[in-house]
This record gives sequence, C-alpha cells and structure tokens, in this order.
Amino acid sequence: MMAAGFAYFRPESLEEAIMTKARLGDSALYYAGGTEILSLTRSGHYAPTAVIDIKYIAECSERGAKGESLFFGSNLSLSELADDSSFPLLAAAARGVADRTVRNRIRLGANCAGRLPYREALLPFLALGAIAHLAGPGQAGRLERRELGLWSLHDKRLLLGPGELLLGFSIRAEEAALPWFYERSTKGGRVDYPIASLCMVARGETLSAAVSGAFEHPVRAEAKARPLGLSDFPPTRSDQRASAAYRAAMLDLALERAKEALA
Repeated sequence: MMAAGFAYFRPESLEEAIMTKARLGDSALYYAGGTEILSLTRSGHYAPTAVIDIKYIAECSERGAKGESLFFGSNLSLSELADDSSFPLLAAAARGVADRTVRNRIRLGANCAGRLPYREALLPFLALGAIAHLAGPGQAGRLERRELGLWSLHDKRLLLGPGELLLGFSIRAEEAALPWFYERSTKGGRVDYPIASLCMVARGETLSAAVSGAFEHPVRAEAKARPLGLSDFPPTRSDQRASAAYRAAMLDLALERAKEALA
C-alpha cells in the first residue's frame, strides 16, 4: 500500500517541478509512469510522502531533431520509443522490455534512473556516450540546467544531484545510423528480466557496447581494432534467475554474434 497522507503534485512547468522537489526534499519523488514507484512502495523499499508528476512538463516529452542532434525526453514511454524509427538501436532495446501494455507506462527517465539494476533503455545511450540533459535547484532558488556526457554521469547508476531531474538524452543525428547490434536473453520467457542484454555500435574500427542483466548495474566497454570479449567486462553475477557461469555463457554468445554482425 502507499503511505498514509500521500500527496500528489502536478506541476505544469519545469521550474515549478524543481522548486516543489526542493521544498519537499528527499521524501518526495518525481513520478511519470509510476510502475517502479508502486512496486517498490508495496514491497517496502520506498516510503514517499509525496510524488511530483512530470507528465505535464512539455520539455520532458519532446522528441526529435534539435539542430544536429536528436533529443529524447525522459517522459516518453518505451512504446513511443519502440515505434520511433529515428534511432533504430533504441527502438530495438525498448521493444525488448516487458510487453506493450507495460511499455505504455514505463518512461525513459524512470527506466534509466530507477533503482532496478536492469535499466535497459539506458544501454543505447550508454554505448554511444550520449549527452544527458538535467535540471535542478540552483543558487537563490533559481532553476539550474546542465548538460553532461553520459560516460561522466554514469557510475553504476546516474549520479544525479539533490533534487535534480533528468530531462532527456541527446545524440548526434549521424550516430543513430551507425551499424548496431542488439540481443537480449532471458530464462523465464521473453518478458522476463534479462540474463544478458547487449547493445553494441561500431564507429569505424571502434566498438562500443553496453550490457545489462549480467551485472549488478549496466556496464559499458569499448575496444579499437579488435572484437569485444568477456575479458572486457567485470565478472558476471549470480542470483535466483541464473548462475554467474550461465550469464557469462549467454553474454559470450551474444558478443560472438555481435562480432559476426558488425564485421
């Protein structure tokens, strides 16, 4: 159940959302689709006293070309991304998550910044080193924006500042057309959590990859003039879904198929 006295806020501007979060502090959570918040609250991992709904903030729902870049707002659902042909690798990764009914509710920002270890929608952006667009409370109560390369922002998880909101990600438009490979393996059926989910892109002789499921958090690796192999990644994890050895075997097979596809 949700906490007693649970409060709901629906800001209509980015500044209103950020200032509301700054005023309420850590007990308030940004809210979009709500799938993770509801699940973790029911299991006792969250106890928010308030949620701040960002679905009505226009900037978080933007998508498409901005100058020489493509922008994907944090409030876009995974179904919207799965149907978007402008970034095929992202579309493939989004289609791999759950089923369409669930994807209609899961939002890009929540999937990438949530507490679950998988965060599969993050992988295409992590492989490419996308730019993360952020907003948070600055000095004198003013809204402060920043743009940061994802490789600098990500260390096991997104290192968001206090009260900071992920607005979305951007990539250079030409990067969306780079050769790519995607594979997702599960043990309990297609809609299960991944044993290993791999996104890889080729920039000339350089291969960049991001992997989820095989580790406690998404991991990226890069190699020039050679294929990527298991030795480029940390040891795989073991849990009730699969052993470390099984995860390593699935990831190794995916890396082999990526090498053939991108040769």
